[in-house]
Amino acid sequence: MPKLSYLKTEVNELPLRQALYWMPEEAKSYLTQDENNWHIHFDSNGNSDTSQFVPLFERHLNDYILREKLDLNLHGLKSAIIAKALSGLVD
Repeated sequence: MPKLSYLKTEVNELPLRQALYWMPEEAKSYLTQDENNWHIHFDSNGNSDTSQFVPLFERHLNDYILREKLDLNLHGLKSAIIAKALSGLVD
């Protein structure tokens, strides 16, 4: 059963959970933690080689980390656009 570990200071919980959500059903996964790390475990109940799921998980994780960073960087712009659009409705 492959085990991936990520430092909590480098990866937030939300992108990990989002990436795990999109994994195939046969890639049973478990998220655990200790004081400094997140741990991902894959288990297929002996039906397949779970190491095949690691590249897919890492691709999903990279995607959600990028989305999180973009959202943080564009939050001010989004807020300004929404405020401008809503101010037009009030006038």
